[in-house]
Amino acid sequence: MLGFFARRLALLPLTALLAVAIAFALLQLAAGDPITLLIGDRASPEQIAAAKKALGYDQPLPIQFFAWCLALLRLDLGTSLTTQLPVLELLAQRLPTSLALAGLAFFFSLLLAVPFLLLTSRRALDLPVAAASAFCFSVPVFLWGYFFVAVFALGLDWLPAQGWNYDGGNNLPYLILPALSLAPIQAALILRLSRPTFAQSATTAFVEAAYARGESTRAILLHYRLRAVAPALIPAAGLSLTTLLGGVVVTESVFSLPGLGRLAASAALARDYPVVQGTVLLFAALVIILNLLLDGLHAALDPRLRL
Repeated sequence: MLGFFARRLALLPLTALLAVAIAFALLQLAAGDPITLLIGDRASPEQIAAAKKALGYDQPLPIQFFAWCLALLRLDLGTSLTTQLPVLELLAQRLPTSLALAGLAFFFSLLLAVPFLLLTSRRALDLPVAAASAFCFSVPVFLWGYFFVAVFALGLDWLPAQGWNYDGGNNLPYLILPALSLAPIQAALILRLSRPTFAQSATTAFVEAAYARGESTRAILLHYRLRAVAPALIPAAGLSLTTLLGGVVVTESVFSLPGLGRLAASAALARDYPVVQGTVLLFAALVIILNLLLDGLHAALDPRLRL
């Protein structure tokens, strides 16, 4: 097990450096000039040159990249061009909302995926479940959002369509509809990746032995076949959680949630490139950490991976 983690940890520096390089390249490839946003489009050439020198934008790109990497080691992500607040402070304020949304959406996706996975044990239901999974996966997140708002907010008036308690009150009601909007696509993804392994488990020796002992179909499904598919659920869950981090950008914008996705979208529209770079780096760090933890859990469930 230690050797498995050592091999994974050896790849972390290269992965992190690649993420940093991509985030740095965003500023260089983006349209627009951050200096113009900072000092205005009526600034004189002398003022523009002075601002570039103050921010280090007059240096060659390799020197800028090296200086930015040194700043990252000090956890200095720069300052927002629009709010003049430290980027790290903005990310810390928005991170809990996005994590809560992603966690709740993942919980809802498992509640949807596992029962439908068990239904595929009946041959007559396998094709309808596959069709329903394809439909859920093909519908965009924002359409699911509008659907759930129309049903549960406007129609039944059970949940608020938008809003947020900025005074620290209970915000769970404001997260339910956004999480439900993300859940169908993630449930379909988990179902599509785990169905083949679940189908193969029906012909394994221990399942046939359980039937020979006279155990009930329900017990075999829950205690044997679902347990056999657990290792396959781990990479499916990892891919689902990774795509969830991208889905929060659209969902938080639709439901006006103060999370990282809405921060990144508003920063991109305002050409606030330090904030965009910071959110990209944070998303990349979350994906790297998440994949490392899930790889460890997968290896714990499947000893073959530790060889």
